[in-house]
Amino acid sequence: MADFSWLQWLGNGLFAAGGWWFGFRTALHRFELDRHRAERNAARALRADVARIDRALTPRAWNLASIVSGRTTEPPTLHRWSEPIVQQLAAADPDIVALCMDLDRELHNLAIALQTFHQARDQREAALETAKILRAKEPPEDATAIELMRAGGDLVNAESNVERWSELMNNELKMLERHHAAARGCITILFERLDVVADAPAPSFVPVPREMHAQSWGQVENPQSLPERGIAGGILG
Repeated sequence: MADFSWLQWLGNGLFAAGGWWFGFRTALHRFELDRHRAERNAARALRADVARIDRALTPRAWNLASIVSGRTTEPPTLHRWSEPIVQQLAAADPDIVALCMDLDRELHNLAIALQTFHQARDQREAALETAKILRAKEPPEDATAIELMRAGGDLVNAESNVERWSELMNNELKMLERHHAAARGCITILFERLDVVADAPAPSFVPVPREMHAQSWGQVENPQSLPERGIAGGILG
C-alpha cells in the first residue's frame, strides 16, 4: 500500500511537471509567433519606405543634366514613422540598424553636396555675368593709369572667381556621385536583409528547447563553419 502511494505521488508529480512544461513551451511558442509576425510586418513596412527612397534616387532623376539644370531636388530621408520600426528590427538583424544609419548619413551628405553645388553654380553664373560686363566696358579716354589698373584688376578677380566656382562645382559633382553610389549600395543590401526577415518562415513548435532537440538528432552545427554576420567589404565592397 505504501509503495502504491509513493508511485502514485511520483506519477502525479511527473504528470504535473510535464503539464507545466508543455504549457510553458506553448506560451513561449506563442510569444515567438507574435514576435515573428511583428518583425515580418516591420520589415515589410521598412522595405516600402526604403523603396520610396530608391525610386527618388534612380539614374533618371539623378544625372548630370538634371543636377546642373536644377531639376534634381534634395533626396528624401527615412520617414519619422520608420524610426521605431528600425529599433524593432534590431533583434531580428542588427545589420539592418547599421545599414539604416549608413543610409541616413549618405542621404544627409548627398543633400549637403547638392545644396553646395547649387550655390556654387549660382555664384559661377554671377561671376560670369560680372566678367562679361567688365570685358564689354570700354575705359574712358581720359582714364588715368590707376583707373585702368583698377579695371584690369576687377576683370582678373572676376575671371578668378569663375575658375574658383567652377572648380568647386566639379568637386561637388564628384561628391554627389560618391554619396549617391554609397546610398544606392546601402539600399541594395537593405533590400536583401529585409527580404530575409520579411519572408522568414514561422517558427515551428518544439516541446523541448531547440538546442536539446538539435543535439538529440545530431543537428548541432559547427560554429566555426557558420558565416560571420555583417557587411563584408562595407557598403561599396
